Amino acid sequence: RHIGADIDALGSQIALKDIIKTTFPKKNVYAVGAYAAKFKTVGILDKEVEEMYENSLLIIVDCPTLKRTDASNIENFSYVVKIDHHPFEEKFSDIELVDEEASSASELIVDLCKNTKLILTKYAAERLYMGIVSDTGRFLHPTASPKTFSVCAELLKKYDIDKTALYKTIYIRNLAEVSFNGYVYQNLKVTENGVGYILITDEIQKQFGVDPATSGNVVNELTYINELLAWVTFSED
Repeated sequence: RHIGADIDALGSQIALKDIIKTTFPKKNVYAVGAYAAKFKTVGILDKEVEEMYENSLLIIVDCPTLKRTDASNIENFSYVVKIDHHPFEEKFSDIELVDEEASSASELIVDLCKNTKLILTKYAAERLYMGIVSDTGRFLHPTASPKTFSVCAELLKKYDIDKTALYKTIYIRNLAEVSFNGYVYQNLKVTENGVGYILITDEIQKQFGVDPATSGNVVNELTYINELLAWVTFSED
C-alpha cells in the first residue's frame, strides 16, 4: 500500500492477507510496510523475508503511483496486481483493478470477495468496515455513495460487527497526538487566497513523540475550517 499509511490502506492490506490465507491455507501471505504507531490497533504487519520474492505475487492496494508504494524490490516479484480507488495516474502492474467511483480500497475488496470465491472472515470484514468509515470521513465525503452505505449495512448485518467498539479503535488518541494536533492548529499558515499549509520537521515530530504516519495524516484534521479552500501539510520522513 502507499507510504504514510492511513486506516484504509492498512485495513484493506491486513484484511486481504486474512482473506487470502483463509481461502488458500497453504499459501504464505505477508502484509508488509512501514509501521504506523497511530493505527497499531488495525492489525500487525510482517517483516520482509527472502521467500516473499521468489515466484511470488505482489498485490498493491490503495496506491495510484509506483513512487508512493511502500514496498521494495518490486521488480523481483513474478506478478503484480494493483487494487485502487484513486484517479488513474500510471500503469505499473500486470493487472489493475481501479474504480475511481469506489469510496475506498476497502470497498473494492468487499466487492472482490462478493464476486469471487475469496472467503471474507469477520476479522477481515471489521478491517474493511474501518477502512470505509475512515476514508469517507464517517460518510461525510462525497465519495460515500448509496452503494457505500449498502456495503456497510451488509457488513454490519452479516458479520455482526460491533461498530461502537471499532469507532473507539479508529478514533482513540493519546495525549501526545492531541498536543501535536494543537501545535498544528496554532502554527498553521493561511495565505490571502485561502490556502492553509504547515511544515512539520523531524525535530517537531520527535518533540511530540509522533511518527511520520501520524504527521502525514494530520492533514485530515484541517478538513472543516471555514477559511480554508485548500490545505496541505509537508512532513519530514
